Amino acid sequence: MSREEILQAALALPAEERARLSVELLESIGPAEGGVSPAWLAEVERRDAELTSGTDDTVDADEVLAEYGLRLDP
Repeated sequence: MSREEILQAALALPAEERARLSVELLESIGPAEGGVSPAWLAEVERRDAELTSGTDDTVDADEVLAEYGLRLDP
């Protein structure tokens, strides 16, 4: 499977699954030089908790783009 095919499959996932996949991919790389700031880690954990609990008001990317008359090319 090509990188583009993987990307398209990932983008088709619901927001919560994309967020989880993003975290897993970043964790697979290992810590960045200098590590992750505690503030950024806290923000990521907060957002993940909101997505997991369903308290976050997510908006589908296609809806946002349509609002501005834009679209992603397939």
